[in-house]
Formats: sequence, structure tokens, C-alpha cells
Amino acid sequence: MQKNTPMQFEPRQLSRAQENARQHTNLAGRRRWLLLLVLLMLAVSPKVKAQSSNQGLEVLVRRGQLALDAGNFDSAVADFEAARQLAPADLEVNRGLLLSYLRAGRLAEAEAVGRNAVARWPQDVQLQHWLGLVYFKAGQNSQALA
Repeated sequence: MQKNTPMQFEPRQLSRAQENARQHTNLAGRRRWLLLLVLLMLAVSPKVKAQSSNQGLEVLVRRGQLALDAGNFDSAVADFEAARQLAPADLEVNRGLLLSYLRAGRLAEAEAVGRNAVARWPQDVQLQHWLGLVYFKAGQNSQALA
């Protein structure tokens, strides 16, 4: 029967083992920091993207409104159409697009946008008013009065 005797290490072997353990610990710590950094970047990136698309939306709406005010209705339509691609459920965008089509005399498009918008926001008085004007200009007086 053999006795369990503790293993004897030479000092050089012991220092090498300690160094390997330190490197492994440092590597594990670095991996944790790297993982934390990656998770943080992933958490922040959608917010940055959302902010940039919101800024793009604001620019398009502002440009569309300025074009409407200047009487440049085709440009207003283009800006509000681009804004609607970014935010189809935005009330201000839909109002601007409806009014742009109405002022440009594009009554069929104005009617389509207006119907969809009024269906989505039935209590919005501006949308109802502008859709009524579309019907009136198109000679659909019974629809305009409804």
C-alpha cells in the first residue's frame, strides 16, 4: 500500500503554475469586460438608430411644412411621402400628406390618404375637414356633407 504523500514542486514549476493561473484570471476578467462592453453597445445602438430616424423624420416634416407654406406642393408631397415611409402611424405626417395632396390638386391621392387617416383617427377635426374639402372639390357633395 502506498502512502499519499504531497506532491513536491520545484520553485520554478510553482512560479510557472502561478503565472499561468494569473494569466487565466486576467483573461477571464478581460472576457467579462469585453462581454459587458458588447452588451452595452447592443443596448445603446437601437436607441441611437431610433434617435437618428426621429431626427430624419423631423427634418422631413419641417421641410414638407416649409414647402407647403411656400406653395411648392410637389416638394411637400415628396417630403411627407418620405416621412410616411419612416412613420406611417404619425398623425402629423398624415395630416401634412393629406393637405399636400389637396393643395396640389391630386384629389384621388388626397382622398385615399384622407380616408385611411380618418379611419385611424376618427376624432381628428382637421383630417375630417380636409377630407370634406377633397370631396367638395371632387364634386362629391353628398360625401362632403357626411
